[in-house]
Order: sequence, then structure tokens, then C-alpha cells
Amino acid sequence: MTASTTGAVHGSSATREYPSGVSLFAVVLLIAAATLVVAAEWSRIQQRVGVDARKSRERARRKRSFRVVRPEPESDPDDFQRAVERDLAALPTTDDRDARNGKNR
Repeated sequence: MTASTTGAVHGSSATREYPSGVSLFAVVLLIAAATLVVAAEWSRIQQRVGVDARKSRERARRKRSFRVVRPEPESDPDDFQRAVERDLAALPTTDDRDARNGKNR
């Protein structure tokens, strides 16, 4: 077969029209399928690209720089409790302020 007979057997591309109704239907089906997939996976998509995702990535980035501070082996666990009690005892109370201002008489 030569080039001229091949065109005659299969038809010339200039004379043949592509069925546009089928392509429009195919485009509509493709858009519907893509919409269905997006709707089904919306929560997963939102987790990856949403505002909350950006915040969680920033938080994870900050947390990577954290380090755990281990207690010193020689420290007494009661030291902290005594320090807190001492600080609380040193705080002024409302009774102390009232006594200084001459109230509560």
C-alpha cells in the first residue's frame, strides 16, 4: 500500500470530523469524577493544605528545637516544694495591705 491508498482506505483527516458530542460528554464525566474525588477526600485535603495545616507545620517546626531538661541527680525533690512555700509566704496578702492602709479597724 502506498500513502495514497492508505488515506483512501482509512479516510482523509481533512474530511473526517471528530464527534464533538462524545468529547463533551467525556469532559463532563471527567469533571464529575474529579469533583467526586475532591468531595470524598476533602477532609484529608484540608488537613494538608488548609490554615490549620500551616499552623501545625509551624508548631512542629518550633517543637523540633525543644529539648528535654533532665533534673540534676543531686537535687532534692523537696527543694522545689520548700522554695514555693517560701515564695508564697513572702507574698503580701489582702490583710497586710488593709492593715497598712488603716482599714479593718
